[in-house]
Amino acid sequence: MTASSNTNRVPVATIAVGLVTAAVSMVGLTHPDVLQSLRRHPTPGAHWPSWRLVTSLLVHDGWLQLAFNLLGFAIVGASVERLLGSTRWIVLYLIGGIVGELAGMWWQPVGAGNSVATFGLVGAITLLDRDSAGVTLAVLYAVEWVLVYAGLELGAIRGAVIVGVLCALLGPLVSRARKSAPRALGVTLVAATIGVALVLCAMRDIHGPPLVTGAIIASLFSFRASAAARD
Repeated sequence: MTASSNTNRVPVATIAVGLVTAAVSMVGLTHPDVLQSLRRHPTPGAHWPSWRLVTSLLVHDGWLQLAFNLLGFAIVGASVERLLGSTRWIVLYLIGGIVGELAGMWWQPVGAGNSVATFGLVGAITLLDRDSAGVTLAVLYAVEWVLVYAGLELGAIRGAVIVGVLCALLGPLVSRARKSAPRALGVTLVAATIGVALVLCAMRDIHGPPLVTGAIIASLFSFRASAAARD
């Protein structure tokens, strides 16, 4: 499934959401009471206010998390918005984020960050434009995320960093493969995305469900576009 890309389109939604997220996150990191009031955190009755499903996407638990998340968000967000436009981008971003936060209610009840929403976009771009440079970056970001996360969970910080560097070095190789065998690479990237989603869900990581959700929504977008073209 391939969507037409407009490389000249300014990713307005990505820029706007990125700026708001950065601003609110910095306020939360310098004022802990703001972070505490907006992040995922159950009340004494073990229930969440529903608005935290959205506000949790606007704050982060640390400066390193904020920097890493915004970098991936910029790479993936701009690519998806140029493919789909701002309205569909917002739909994907919000639904993926809310699905991830809902998963957090069971798997990780305390936390914050917009990476779950970004993973909804990753799932979408893999299905929509498998042969583009944008999807190469998006999927490499997802693969790096799960491997780094696994390394940190096992306490192997040094190993996690090495894995991150190796993923970065894979970029030029994947780019060359995209030019020589784009169809084979496209299938491989889709398979890699599905594999990442399964690993994340098996690890009870909240990024798995939005990754699957983004792919499903993108499939619906493509189906509607194909049906409209036939009519």
